[in-house]
Amino acid sequence: MTVCVPAERELVLTLAVPPERVPVKVGPPLMTKVTVPVGVPAPGGTGATVAVKVTD
Repeated sequence: MTVCVPAERELVLTLAVPPERVPVKVGPPLMTKVTVPVGVPAPGGTGATVAVKVTD
């Protein structure tokens, strides 16, 4: 009969502690997805309005 004895190990203690500092988001996001319909002028710009009458 073979007997195995576990090897000695150091006692390790792990604690969960809150971080000393909390990360704060600074500045605009690196990338923003924006969808603008075709024909819409940029903010502050103006666009032309055209009326079209179709007859048969």
